Amino acid sequence: MISARFTYDGGRFSYRYVVDPARRTVHSTLTWRNKTATRVPEWTSVFFRPGHRAGYRWEMDKLGEWVSPADVAAGGEQYMHGVWSGVRFTASGSGMAAANASAGLWVTSMDAAMACPVLNKVADAALTPESSLARACFKYQIPGPDGHRQRQLTDAMIDGFGITLHTNIMGISGFPQW
Repeated sequence: MISARFTYDGGRFSYRYVVDPARRTVHSTLTWRNKTATRVPEWTSVFFRPGHRAGYRWEMDKLGEWVSPADVAAGGEQYMHGVWSGVRFTASGSGMAAANASAGLWVTSMDAAMACPVLNKVADAALTPESSLARACFKYQIPGPDGHRQRQLTDAMIDGFGITLHTNIMGISGFPQW
């Protein structure tokens, strides 16, 4: 078990990792108490980028069904997803990889429901590993072939996923911005 605590301006931030080599699992807990409210745009996300692996792909638990993040209607929100239990990077298709579908990376979130894909150069040639994290969730603007509508997301464009723990910058369509 690894744990740490940080204190800042009267608030407290702590995290704990429990590694179980026998089960090949890592459980982490993040606790943030007395966070100061602010009107400065901010968000905190935890990102997972396992790298490319043949026969594996990202999926999200949407209302109890595992679906591809690319399975979004044209013109729909592709970069912010409400998820039920979390996201996974597991074997897909047929053959040996599909037979071991439980293998891979499973990210389960108890109370943070917003998941965001981290895109790569297939989505936008100007993206770097660092800029893709900085733009994840809120700042991707990738025009489609016609230059106007956003480009439709594909599995090949996804390098990883993030779980957003808190944010105050998500616009709410149809309501005044405070």
